[in-house]
Amino acid sequence: KNNCVMPEDVKNFYLMTNGFHMTWSVKLDASDDQPEKPHFDSRSVIFELDSCNGSGKVCLVYKSGKPALAEDTEIWFLDRALYWHFLTDTFTAYYRLLITHLGLPQWQYAFTSYGISPQAKQWFSMYKPITYNTNLLTEETDSFVNKLDPSKVFKSKNKIVIP
Repeated sequence: KNNCVMPEDVKNFYLMTNGFHMTWSVKLDASDDQPEKPHFDSRSVIFELDSCNGSGKVCLVYKSGKPALAEDTEIWFLDRALYWHFLTDTFTAYYRLLITHLGLPQWQYAFTSYGISPQAKQWFSMYKPITYNTNLLTEETDSFVNKLDPSKVFKSKNKIVIP
């Protein structure tokens, strides 16, 4: 119907499973490698992969149009304000991100300029604390007190000389 060739990793995923249902913000660097604004036109074909419980949509985007080739796909996130955010080049990379973020609600917002919501931060701090709780990783040197007294630990034992 749509005359699109499905990417091999998406095809393998659907052949292996009957979809994926899970019930329940790492920022990209500021480099110019990732496009900030997509350039979709009437030739682009877009399929929704995940409705994100109403907080946005994860979409498989064929940039070139018909006949759409599997190599011309990218995964994008469309937020509720209808802004597009690039996620990955392949479905496999997206699926790895999903697993890495434990499928927590609104994890896709970690890849937007506004970051995750306070509610999502609570989810992350409960189920994936090391990601967003950075104050545990920093140790203030002023608060550290060494209570070890070397003079008591390393007492020199005087050997008694026997004549």
